[in-house]
Amino acid sequence: MVVALQTVSPGLGERFRDVDGRQRTRRLDARSERAAIREARAILAGRDGGERVVPARLTLDEFAREEWFPLLESLVAAGRRSERHTDDIRGRYRVHVRPRLGHMLIGDVEPRHIAALLRTMRGRRPRPYAEATIANVLNVIRALYRLAQSRGYVSRSPVAGLDSAELPRPRPTGAGRVLDEGELAALVRHVRPGYRAVVTVLAYTGLRLSEALGLRWGDIDFVEGELHVRGQLQPAKRNRPARWVLLLKSAASARTVPLFPAVTAALVERLSDEQAAGRGADTDLVFCTGTGRPLGHRNVALRGVEKAALRAGLGKVTPQDLRRSFCSLAGRRGVDPVEAAQITGHSPAVWARFYARSFGKAQRDEARDRLLGYGFGAVSGEEALGPLAPRSHGTGSDAEFARSVESEAEEFPANEHIPEDGAYRDRTGDLRLANTRFRGEVRSG
Repeated sequence: MVVALQTVSPGLGERFRDVDGRQRTRRLDARSERAAIREARAILAGRDGGERVVPARLTLDEFAREEWFPLLESLVAAGRRSERHTDDIRGRYRVHVRPRLGHMLIGDVEPRHIAALLRTMRGRRPRPYAEATIANVLNVIRALYRLAQSRGYVSRSPVAGLDSAELPRPRPTGAGRVLDEGELAALVRHVRPGYRAVVTVLAYTGLRLSEALGLRWGDIDFVEGELHVRGQLQPAKRNRPARWVLLLKSAASARTVPLFPAVTAALVERLSDEQAAGRGADTDLVFCTGTGRPLGHRNVALRGVEKAALRAGLGKVTPQDLRRSFCSLAGRRGVDPVEAAQITGHSPAVWARFYARSFGKAQRDEARDRLLGYGFGAVSGEEALGPLAPRSHGTGSDAEFARSVESEAEEFPANEHIPEDGAYRDRTGDLRLANTRFRGEVRSG
């Protein structure tokens, strides 16, 4: 490798062909010719490995505005990305990333700068950011540098240099509340009339809130007793009203859901009211206000679900809890996991990991009784009468327990003399283990 040095004020420099094919001059830190040759060779070796010779003169904020955000907007326009998710990414970048890193050159950001940002978020007072929030912010930086790396502005992401102990560790999701059949029925009974139909659909179909509000009358099939999820209603924003879009959260979200009698009755009553108001066409939304405007997501969540739950004495319940309850009840009542996952718009793995939840003691008792029905862990009648049969000291009254002890003592009398080794029964009929050596050690101790 031949290195031709040249004088660059205030020291030595070298001309390089950068990774993008352009010829650039870089000033070297070395002060002697031999040290400069070694430094130049190291730079060339790094360039051959994909590293840029001269960092891009582009700040992180400039790259985000000129490259990254336009890419996200094009994906939204093409229907490949959710507009809501894109807005969340913009918000995380604006609140957390831009204030600390936006002014820096994109190639100057190092792992220590990312680590400092994470420490700041964990050290916020009086309440630090959750690990899930920190993970979302780190994903924004990771995605931004993935695009920058593909464009040739950087050779590697600074996120890759973080220590494993610095990476966020979000708590497992899906630990929310679940309601059983009785609690769901009580919640529906206490819903205000204007929200009863939509809350009934949420409670007994497992739909997401945006999917339920995006239902149109053409999606309801009363003959087959099914509804089809084909789109969703995006919430209104400052610069635009709420709108129906064909885009769903995932490919599995487009699905067919069976109608239960309670849902059918609520939808039939809803259709009658809409037709009386001159609406109810196939393209009209199922759930709207008296003036025909779409119901607001926040109004349904707060005025529809949460207030009904409080009136029913159930505490705080959210639309997501209703979806989780549908998934959990499907698993508890023995619905095929593949079909249950398809109805809720998930893969079986996601359905089981994030949505299907246990109902606690009641469901554990059901599992125990079901296994006992097949003879698992059961005790036969002959074994129950034997001298080694287990007794349930925690059930029955004291008088019943005393009578059982007396009867067992009569049937299996206590040993008059304690043997030196082996098993014996004491005066209460309980089985004891004799070990004279161990008793002697206890006495001597």
